[in-house]
This record gives sequence, C-alpha cells and structure tokens, in this order.
Amino acid sequence: MKISCGKRYHLMTLLFGVVLLIVYALTCYGGLRSPDSEIVFRTAESLVTRHQWDVPNPVESWPEFGLATGIDGKKYSVFGPLQSILAAPLVAFGKAINPTPWYAELTFTVPPSHLLDYGFDRALKGMPISHLDGHALRFVTGFFNSFVSAASAIMIWWIAVALWNCVRTAATLTFMYALGTLAWPYSGTFFSEPLATFFALSSLYFLIRWHHTQDRWALALCAGFSLGLSTATHITSILFVPFFAAAFLQWPLKIRVRDFVPISAFLAGLCVVLALLGWYNYARFGNPLETGRSVDPVLAEKLHYGHWIAPTNLPQLLVGPAKGLLLFCPLIAVAIVFWPAFFRTHRRIAIAILAASLIRIVFIASRSDWHGGFCLGPRYLVAIIPMLLLPLGSGLHRAFSTERLAWIRCALAAGFLAAVQQAYFVSTEIFGYLYLTRLQTAIENFRFGTVHDSWRHSPLFRQLNGPTGPWLANALELRPLATWMCLLIVLVCLVSLLYGFVRLPRPLPRDNAEGT
Repeated sequence: MKISCGKRYHLMTLLFGVVLLIVYALTCYGGLRSPDSEIVFRTAESLVTRHQWDVPNPVESWPEFGLATGIDGKKYSVFGPLQSILAAPLVAFGKAINPTPWYAELTFTVPPSHLLDYGFDRALKGMPISHLDGHALRFVTGFFNSFVSAASAIMIWWIAVALWNCVRTAATLTFMYALGTLAWPYSGTFFSEPLATFFALSSLYFLIRWHHTQDRWALALCAGFSLGLSTATHITSILFVPFFAAAFLQWPLKIRVRDFVPISAFLAGLCVVLALLGWYNYARFGNPLETGRSVDPVLAEKLHYGHWIAPTNLPQLLVGPAKGLLLFCPLIAVAIVFWPAFFRTHRRIAIAILAASLIRIVFIASRSDWHGGFCLGPRYLVAIIPMLLLPLGSGLHRAFSTERLAWIRCALAAGFLAAVQQAYFVSTEIFGYLYLTRLQTAIENFRFGTVHDSWRHSPLFRQLNGPTGPWLANALELRPLATWMCLLIVLVCLVSLLYGFVRLPRPLPRDNAEGT
C-alpha cells in the first residue's frame, strides 16, 4: 500500500519522537538531584495526596529553601506551579504501583534522590538508603522531562518544516538540537527549564504559522496562551512577551483595527494564564505579583535569591569555564555565521528571537543568581538555546537545496561532534560532581566566586571525575568513561541513519508541511 506524503510526514514525526524519547529515558538520572526539583516534586505530591498547594514537609537538609510562608501560615513553593500540575499524573502513577513493591524486585537499587533523607550523603558514605519507596517514587517522576524534551525536539522539527519546507533540513536541525545541545543533559533532570522551553517553542511555532496565513487569529491566541504556560512554569519566560507580541504587528505600523486583531488575540491568550497565575499568588500571599521570593527579605538574602547587580558576569555567562553558553553549546557559535541568511528569509522572526535572546542574556547577567546554582552550564539560558540554533536551518537548507554533499557532511560532522560533547555531559551526574568538588575544595554551597572563574574545576574537562549519570549505566555498573563510550556507539548509529536519510531528496509539499 502506498503511503501518502502527509502520512509519511506524520510517521516521521512519530519516529523522531519515539527514538528521542527512548534515548532520553535511558540516559535519565532516574530521580531528583536538586533542591529546586525536590520542592516542585513535593508540591506535586501534595496535590496528589492532599489536594492542597502547601508543602507540609520541607527539605530535611535545607528546610528554609524554596518555601515561603503564606497568609494562612502554611508553606508554599516559590517556583512556578505548572510543572507540579503536569507532573502530578506521574506522581499518582508512582504511588499507585509502589505498594507492589516493584522496586524491591529489581536486580539493582533505584538511584537515590539527593534531598530525600540525606540520600546523597548516605550513598557517599556507603550507608544503606532509607525510605526506598520514596526514592522509587522519585525515580518514576524523574522521567517527566524525558517526555517534555522529546516533545520540544518535535516542536523544533515542526518549526523547521514550517520555515524551510524541507524534511532533510528539519531532520538534521532536530538532531542537532536534541542531541547536540544542553537539551539532552537537561532531559535527565527535573528542572523546570525544559518545560518552559517547550511552551516557548510552542508559542514560536504558532507565531510562525500565523505569519504563513496572516488571517487566523486563533493561531495568535494559541501563541499567547502557550507563552503564558511557559511563564507559569518559569517566571523569566515573561521576557519573551514584548518581542513575540511585536512580531504580530504589521510594520510599518498602521492604525487599522484589523491590524491589531492578531496582537489582541495574542495578549488575550497570554492574559488568561497570567490572570490564573495572579489569582494563585494572591490566594497564597495576598499579592498577585508575589511569587514568594520576597515575602521575607532576610530569608531571601540568606538563601541567595536573586537581586540586581551590574552585568559584570556577562563574559562568564557566554564563555566562562562553568557557565559559558558558547562553550557548553558550541553549535550556537556556529549558527552565528548564518544569521545574515536567516535575516534575509525570515526577518521578523529573526528580529523577535534575537532581541528576546539578547535581552534575556543581559537580564540573567544582571542577577546575583545568574549561575543557576548547582547545574550544568547556563541553566537560565536553556530556553533560548533552540531559538539561537534556528539560523543553522538556513545554512542546512542551502546545502540540501543545492545538493552540496561536502556541506552536508560538514553539517553532520558538526552535529556529531556537538553530540559527543553532550554525551560526555550525560555520562556523568553533574550534581554529584559539583557536590564532590565542593567537599574536596571546602567551597561553600553557593559561594561560587572562584569556581566560575576556574578552569581547574570546569565540567568541560573534569566531569568524568564525578559519579555515573544515567540510571541504566548505574544498573549495569558502568563507570563514566565506559558510559560515554557506549553513548558514542549509539551516536554513530544515529548519525549513520540520519546520513542515509538526508541523501534521499524528498522535499515535502508546503500544504502538508503547514498542516501540522
């Protein structure tokens, strides 16, 4: 039976999603490693078990962190609520299967979550892990971002098809983003950045689709609603709003009612979510703009919550040994070459994402918590990585449209090398590495001064000294170097399959590309 072009396109979309989901799930840490993630999880657990937003049990080793006292005297999370809501089904599933108990029948012990009953300290000292059912529950919930990151990769696929109408360009760009950037290491965490990135990409996708039609206000509404969801996940996503909104205006600006319908729809979708977020904050703290971080200024200073500083850390955020965007995602540096071509073909989209990205970089550099705490690379810039990568699509599209085999091979080689670096990051657990580094150097938890300036402790070169990252590698008792080598074999297979695919010139008709 002959498969139509539209069906073939959707089958390819499904194939990409399934393959990436498998890769992400098998290389996931399997549990929770950061205090931020633990608070988000405990909020989700409270929603499932108590149907309440407050968190009755703070983190044992750091009881003040991530919680603020509400007007009713209860403790509430200072982090965005959406990830807790969406992770609740996984928590409920974990609680439903835990009584079996499935985790006791495994041939390996589920990885310990660091913040549950001093899990990391116990593992480090060789002590038995207590509350195994709690670690098993976090193990199940820890796969949340595997699904989210695979969905973000599919969103990049859809965006690339919408922009260039070429499945070969889309496939290569999707591979580069999914396995050649921090999207891969962060898929194994329970940080909120992957989910915020997914909704920001969804908003961008609807914006691009609207530019193809110019008359579908529903697309503008969806773009605003998606960006609102991103903001409800991570508050810094609000920085995208003015630039995405401006992209819905006709330039030069004319005072005509119909020209303001799209931006009005965009803002309406955005305001629906922001209104709910404001109500959520008001119900907890009596102020729709209060997230909880400034409820107690003394505690906020003690916990090193962010405050304004001069953006002197900008070089560290771009090329620093611990948080440098261009060093942890070198494909973004390669993409700089193709910005002129991207501007020529998609001017308004290029201006919107470049302006939003630059403002975000300066904004983060102007905050005292710019480093993002214990994490891999520039955590607070993860949301703009796929957007800064899009200009690569212009170069890829030119290579495929002119059938320049040398360019195609160079592009795949660059993607492969970038993926090798990310596989290196994935093979080791960054949180364990940083904790061990702190113990060995007697560096205080968030006093990062020398660490961020030091190449000696940079994860770029020293991360293999940490514990093994993926849960499957731990189950197989593989060391970080052996894990990295295994991941390289997987990457060689995937790149070989991708090379075979892109050698088949099968452009996708625009009506099918835009019908996603």
